[in-house]
Amino acid sequence: MRLLGWDYSSESTYFITIRTKQKGNILGEIIDGEMHANKIGQIAEEFIKEISIHFNNTKTHASVIMPDHVHILLEINKHGNNKPHYSVAKLDIKRSSKGSLPIIINQYKGAVKRYCNKNNLEFKWQNKFFDRIIRDENELENTIIYIQNNPKDYWRKHNLF
Repeated sequence: MRLLGWDYSSESTYFITIRTKQKGNILGEIIDGEMHANKIGQIAEEFIKEISIHFNNTKTHASVIMPDHVHILLEINKHGNNKPHYSVAKLDIKRSSKGSLPIIINQYKGAVKRYCNKNNLEFKWQNKFFDRIIRDENELENTIIYIQNNPKDYWRKHNLF
């Protein structure tokens, strides 16, 4: 799943997809092209907003909760400047370090799962997550549009009208 040799703690912007263990309306449902999150979906959405509080070297550019997955466009920015970071080929063999993408996503997934356990809500994530390293501003803009339109496009693709 991860790009071999990539340092996932390096400054870059990542398009992340996290899937639930089961398929279906686990986090809510799409009605008339709009996502209506259930309690678990609302918590998943709320906790995305808190990622930057717990990892102050991050910025969420966009996110969406879908019925059985979550998309997050997350930037790791160690210096706190406002210019988005893009990476072309900065490979460096390293293990996950504090503030690395796998640590951030695992903490997020764990927080949602702990909330569900504490509130007797049956829920599981898939063990892994998918990521794509954003290479330039055009790809960043296209990914933001994709995320924003995802519920509407999902509605059309699955003939839910």
